[in-house]
Amino acid sequence: MFLKPTRQELFPTTPFRANLPERPTIRSVIRTPAPSVEVSGTLAKGRLPLYTSFMVAILRELFRHQAYADALMLMAIKRNQVALIDQELRRLIHHILVSHRFWIHLSQGLPFNVEVENVVPATFDELAARFQTTQAQELAWLDRLQAVDLARVLESQYLPTGPVTVGEALTQVCLHSHGHRAQCATRLRTLGGEPPPADYILWAKDRPDPMWV
Repeated sequence: MFLKPTRQELFPTTPFRANLPERPTIRSVIRTPAPSVEVSGTLAKGRLPLYTSFMVAILRELFRHQAYADALMLMAIKRNQVALIDQELRRLIHHILVSHRFWIHLSQGLPFNVEVENVVPATFDELAARFQTTQAQELAWLDRLQAVDLARVLESQYLPTGPVTVGEALTQVCLHSHGHRAQCATRLRTLGGEPPPADYILWAKDRPDPMWV
Protein backbone atom coordinates (compact mmCIF):
# COMPACT_ATOMS: atom_id res chain seq x y z
CA MET A 1 0.00 0.00 0.00
CA PHE A 2 1.30 3.48 -0.95
CA LEU A 3 1.65 5.84 2.00
CA LYS A 4 1.51 9.55 1.30
CA PRO A 5 4.62 11.26 2.75
CA THR A 6 4.07 13.71 5.57
CA ARG A 7 4.98 17.39 5.32
CA GLN A 8 7.84 16.74 7.76
CA GLU A 9 9.26 14.14 5.40
CA LEU A 10 8.92 16.44 2.39
CA PHE A 11 10.30 19.51 4.15
CA PRO A 12 12.86 18.52 6.80
CA THR A 13 13.56 21.03 9.55
CA THR A 14 17.32 20.98 8.96
CA PRO A 15 18.37 24.52 7.97
CA PHE A 16 18.62 24.71 4.21
CA ARG A 17 21.84 26.68 4.03
CA ALA A 18 23.66 24.09 6.17
CA ASN A 19 23.61 21.75 3.18
CA LEU A 20 24.98 24.33 0.71
CA PRO A 21 28.36 25.84 -0.10
CA GLU A 22 28.94 29.42 1.03
CA ARG A 23 27.72 30.83 -2.33
CA PRO A 24 25.27 28.20 -3.66
CA THR A 25 24.60 27.88 -7.35
CA ILE A 26 21.47 26.56 -9.06
CA ARG A 27 23.20 23.23 -9.60
CA SER A 28 23.88 22.76 -5.88
CA VAL A 29 20.48 24.02 -4.77
CA ILE A 30 18.44 21.84 -7.11
CA ARG A 31 19.72 18.71 -5.36
CA THR A 32 18.62 19.92 -1.94
CA PRO A 33 15.02 20.03 -0.62
CA ALA A 34 14.04 23.67 -0.17
CA PRO A 35 11.61 24.89 2.48
CA SER A 36 9.19 27.50 1.20
CA VAL A 37 8.20 30.86 2.60
CA GLU A 38 4.74 32.20 1.84
CA VAL A 39 3.77 35.84 2.03
CA SER A 40 1.41 36.55 4.88
CA GLY A 41 -1.50 38.80 4.04
CA THR A 42 -3.09 39.70 0.73
CA LEU A 43 -1.15 41.63 -1.87
CA ALA A 44 -2.41 43.55 -4.87
CA LYS A 45 -4.81 41.47 -6.97
CA GLY A 46 -4.78 38.73 -4.35
CA ARG A 47 -1.27 37.50 -5.21
CA LEU A 48 0.26 35.05 -2.75
CA PRO A 49 3.78 34.31 -4.04
CA LEU A 50 5.69 31.27 -2.78
CA TYR A 51 9.42 31.76 -2.27
CA THR A 52 12.15 29.15 -1.74
CA SER A 53 15.91 29.11 -1.34
CA PHE A 54 16.04 27.75 -4.88
CA MET A 55 14.51 31.02 -6.11
CA VAL A 56 17.13 32.98 -4.16
CA ALA A 57 19.85 31.00 -5.96
CA ILE A 58 18.23 31.66 -9.35
CA LEU A 59 18.09 35.41 -8.69
CA ARG A 60 21.74 35.45 -7.65
CA GLU A 61 22.67 33.71 -10.87
CA LEU A 62 20.58 36.11 -12.98
CA PHE A 63 22.09 39.17 -11.31
CA ARG A 64 25.63 37.88 -11.81
CA HIS A 65 24.88 37.24 -15.46
CA GLN A 66 23.29 40.68 -15.70
CA ALA A 67 26.45 42.36 -14.38
CA TYR A 68 28.53 40.44 -16.91
CA ALA A 69 26.19 41.26 -19.81
CA ASP A 70 25.97 44.96 -18.87
CA ALA A 71 29.76 45.20 -18.70
CA LEU A 72 30.09 43.58 -22.14
CA MET A 73 27.58 46.02 -23.63
CA LEU A 74 29.35 49.02 -22.11
CA MET A 75 32.66 47.77 -23.48
CA ALA A 76 31.20 47.26 -26.97
CA ILE A 77 29.81 50.80 -26.96
CA LYS A 78 33.10 52.30 -25.83
CA ARG A 79 34.93 50.57 -28.68
CA ASN A 80 32.75 52.33 -31.26
CA GLN A 81 33.38 56.08 -31.45
CA VAL A 82 30.02 56.79 -33.10
CA ALA A 83 28.10 54.81 -30.48
CA LEU A 84 30.14 56.38 -27.70
CA ILE A 85 28.75 59.85 -28.43
CA ASP A 86 25.26 58.76 -29.52
CA GLN A 87 22.77 60.48 -27.20
CA GLU A 88 19.93 58.03 -27.83
CA LEU A 89 22.11 55.10 -26.78
CA ARG A 90 23.44 57.05 -23.79
CA ARG A 91 19.90 57.79 -22.58
CA LEU A 92 18.88 54.16 -23.02
CA ILE A 93 21.85 52.87 -21.02
CA HIS A 94 21.15 55.45 -18.33
CA HIS A 95 17.50 54.41 -18.17
CA ILE A 96 18.57 50.81 -17.49
CA LEU A 97 20.76 52.02 -14.63
CA VAL A 98 18.15 54.32 -13.07
CA SER A 99 15.45 51.66 -13.09
CA HIS A 100 17.93 49.15 -11.72
CA ARG A 101 18.96 51.45 -8.88
CA PHE A 102 15.36 52.33 -8.04
CA TRP A 103 14.32 48.72 -7.43
CA ILE A 104 17.51 47.80 -5.59
CA HIS A 105 17.30 50.86 -3.33
CA LEU A 106 13.62 50.20 -2.64
CA SER A 107 14.31 46.55 -1.83
CA GLN A 108 17.06 47.50 0.64
CA GLY A 109 15.15 50.39 2.18
CA LEU A 110 17.72 52.92 0.93
CA PRO A 111 16.89 56.53 -0.07
CA PHE A 112 16.41 57.23 -3.77
CA ASN A 113 16.54 60.82 -5.01
CA VAL A 114 14.63 60.83 -8.29
CA GLU A 115 15.84 64.25 -9.43
CA VAL A 116 19.48 63.38 -8.84
CA GLU A 117 19.23 59.90 -10.36
CA ASN A 118 17.52 61.19 -13.51
CA VAL A 119 20.49 63.38 -14.44
CA VAL A 120 22.44 61.66 -17.23
CA PRO A 121 26.18 61.57 -16.33
CA ALA A 122 28.30 63.98 -18.34
CA THR A 123 30.72 61.30 -19.53
CA PHE A 124 30.40 57.68 -20.58
CA ASP A 125 33.12 56.66 -18.11
CA GLU A 126 31.11 58.14 -15.25
CA LEU A 127 28.03 56.20 -16.37
CA ALA A 128 30.02 52.96 -16.61
CA ALA A 129 31.55 53.54 -13.16
CA ARG A 130 28.07 53.94 -11.66
CA PHE A 131 27.04 50.60 -13.19
CA GLN A 132 30.06 48.92 -11.63
CA THR A 133 29.52 50.44 -8.19
CA THR A 134 25.81 49.65 -8.17
CA GLN A 135 26.26 46.02 -9.17
CA ALA A 136 29.13 45.39 -6.77
CA GLN A 137 26.99 46.65 -3.88
CA GLU A 138 23.92 44.68 -4.88
CA LEU A 139 25.81 41.41 -5.35
CA ALA A 140 27.17 41.72 -1.81
CA TRP A 141 23.60 42.26 -0.58
CA LEU A 142 22.25 39.35 -2.64
CA ASP A 143 24.80 37.00 -1.08
CA ARG A 144 23.14 37.67 2.29
CA LEU A 145 19.58 37.35 0.98
CA GLN A 146 17.27 34.64 2.37
CA ALA A 147 13.98 33.25 1.05
CA VAL A 148 12.06 35.11 3.74
CA ASP A 149 13.50 38.41 2.44
CA LEU A 150 11.90 37.84 -0.97
CA ALA A 151 8.47 37.77 0.65
CA ARG A 152 8.78 41.25 2.16
CA VAL A 153 6.25 43.69 0.70
CA LEU A 154 7.42 46.97 -0.87
CA GLU A 155 5.42 50.13 -1.33
CA SER A 156 6.27 53.36 -3.16
CA GLN A 157 4.44 56.27 -4.77
CA TYR A 158 6.21 55.30 -8.01
CA LEU A 159 4.57 51.86 -8.21
CA PRO A 160 1.47 52.14 -10.45
CA THR A 161 0.53 48.51 -9.73
CA GLY A 162 0.51 48.91 -5.97
CA PRO A 163 2.53 46.84 -3.46
CA VAL A 164 5.00 44.26 -4.74
CA THR A 165 7.34 41.82 -3.04
CA VAL A 166 11.13 41.99 -3.02
CA GLY A 167 11.10 38.84 -5.13
CA GLU A 168 8.94 40.53 -7.77
CA ALA A 169 11.11 43.65 -7.68
CA LEU A 170 14.32 41.70 -8.28
CA THR A 171 12.70 39.73 -11.09
CA GLN A 172 11.64 43.03 -12.68
CA VAL A 173 15.23 44.30 -12.56
CA CYS A 174 16.54 41.30 -14.50
CA LEU A 175 13.78 41.25 -17.11
CA HIS A 176 13.78 45.02 -17.59
CA SER A 177 17.54 45.17 -18.12
CA HIS A 178 17.46 42.20 -20.48
CA GLY A 179 14.82 43.83 -22.67
CA HIS A 180 16.63 47.15 -22.92
CA ARG A 181 19.99 45.51 -23.60
CA ALA A 182 18.34 44.07 -26.70
CA GLN A 183 17.39 47.62 -27.72
CA CYS A 184 20.96 48.73 -27.08
CA ALA A 185 22.24 45.91 -29.27
CA THR A 186 19.94 46.98 -32.11
CA ARG A 187 21.01 50.61 -31.80
CA LEU A 188 24.69 49.65 -31.59
CA ARG A 189 24.43 47.58 -34.77
CA THR A 190 22.67 50.47 -36.53
CA LEU A 191 25.62 52.71 -35.62
CA GLY A 192 28.09 50.24 -37.11
CA GLY A 193 29.06 48.49 -33.89
CA GLU A 194 29.03 44.78 -33.02
CA PRO A 195 26.78 43.69 -30.12
CA PRO A 196 28.58 41.29 -27.77
CA PRO A 197 27.50 37.64 -27.33
CA ALA A 198 25.98 37.91 -23.85
CA ASP A 199 23.48 35.03 -23.74
CA TYR A 200 22.96 33.49 -20.32
CA ILE A 201 23.80 30.00 -21.59
CA LEU A 202 27.21 31.22 -22.81
CA TRP A 203 27.94 32.83 -19.46
CA ALA A 204 26.73 29.79 -17.48
CA LYS A 205 29.52 27.56 -18.80
CA ASP A 206 32.26 29.24 -16.71
CA ARG A 207 30.32 32.03 -14.91
CA PRO A 208 33.01 34.70 -15.46
CA ASP A 209 33.05 37.93 -13.49
CA PRO A 210 32.15 41.14 -15.35
CA MET A 211 34.95 42.92 -17.23
CA TRP A 212 34.32 46.60 -16.57
CA VAL A 213 35.57 49.28 -18.94
